[in-house]
Amino acid sequence: MNEIIDVSEITNTLWNKTKLIQLSDFLENSDEQTYKRIFYNTLFTKNIQQYLKELIRVENEMILKIYWEEFKLFRGVFLEKYLTFKQTKIDQRIHLEDYLIKMLKKEISFDTNRTLLQHMEMYINENQKKQNTQCKICYDNLVSHVIIHEEHTCTICLSCLDQIRTTENSKCPFCKLDILNSKKLFIH
Repeated sequence: MNEIIDVSEITNTLWNKTKLIQLSDFLENSDEQTYKRIFYNTLFTKNIQQYLKELIRVENEMILKIYWEEFKLFRGVFLEKYLTFKQTKIDQRIHLEDYLIKMLKKEISFDTNRTLLQHMEMYINENQKKQNTQCKICYDNLVSHVIIHEEHTCTICLSCLDQIRTTENSKCPFCKLDILNSKKLFIH
């Protein structure tokens, strides 16, 4: 989780940036009851003590009480920033989902017998196949040749292979071994 609270607002406390991020992650994975206990309790209850033990990994009850009392001093600021961060995260997720749906509508011709999820899976699978056959040197062309070494082979496009062949001491751009031979690759 990125910075959700500016640590400079919390001075002279045991809480540091790492612990605040851990607290944010803990809250992100907690239920509503835990969330309410942390932000609306004033007492150092057994539940609060247990949460802090898990978060800070300290067993000493006195140290845990100090952490709790310090947290109560800045938890209003922390809660405000946490809620803002959470809303931003939700907005980003909604924006991403909207973008994906718009992109899919442009890229995929919809078959009315299939669901949107099936269309998305098809689109992703097709793009993965393209990525798997793309030259990993130039990322412009599809792989068309195999570079042969003693123990293995590497795939490459013709234009990158031609560039390698023009060098005096041609080495494989992936594994840096001498190139023994190259062959045209046929992909079905």
